[in-house]
Amino acid sequence: HARRGYGAAAMRLAVEELMRLELRLRAIRLAHHPDNAAAASLYASLGFAEIGHKADAETGISDILRELRPPRLPPR
Repeated sequence: HARRGYGAAAMRLAVEELMRLELRLRAIRLAHHPDNAAAASLYASLGFAEIGHKADAETGISDILRELRPPRLPPR
């Protein structure tokens, strides 16, 4: 099911839900393997900026760390 938009749709829903539930949310962070070009492209397309590297606890590989700073939502 690669390249059909399912991952992007799921990530958009997850980000929207986090912003809805966490009114004080300042940032969403995630990490991915440096060789995972599909993940890098997806996350960049959703606005996640590369902010550094993080060592994976299991493999010791330096994963790419990304962050999304969502806009402030008005209180409900």
